Amino acid sequence: MGEKRTIANAKFQTVLRRPLMIPKRDEDGLAVIEKEQGDTPCSLCLRGQPEAEMIQADTRGLLQHIVHTRPESIQAPNDPQFATQVFMATNGVSEGADGVVLTANTYDWIHRILVKQIPITEKAEKSGVTKRTLGQALFGDSAYVVAEQLKDVDQRKTDEQIFSTGLDED
Repeated sequence: MGEKRTIANAKFQTVLRRPLMIPKRDEDGLAVIEKEQGDTPCSLCLRGQPEAEMIQADTRGLLQHIVHTRPESIQAPNDPQFATQVFMATNGVSEGADGVVLTANTYDWIHRILVKQIPITEKAEKSGVTKRTLGQALFGDSAYVVAEQLKDVDQRKTDEQIFSTGLDED
């Protein structure tokens, strides 16, 4: 059947060791929008960009967030297949599970997609906008620590190693 990789079930943190927040999603993968009493679809549009309800990212939620937010501009022909495999693997994970089990190819795809450059228009480039990876677009300065926290349980560094500044303390 192939080699498997397990990503530990854990709560994710930002580079500042604060909880990493992502939009809460329903069973179909759609972001749950915060609504006020009496809101209609029309009133939500008139109010401006509706805010999604935010939750602390865990392994299952973070993998689904990556799958659902990747732009079409960076998709390869086989990406839908990998996205489906991630979605199916994460749907089978319960709260108390040890982690999310993925095939080696799907695990590698997650890490490849996080470092894929998002193309920008020529006009944006001329105005000084720099290209960013999907990981940077989703998680900003925390892209590196998120990628490290998404490592296989056998390859993952400890939290102390991930969040270490590398500076000697005197």
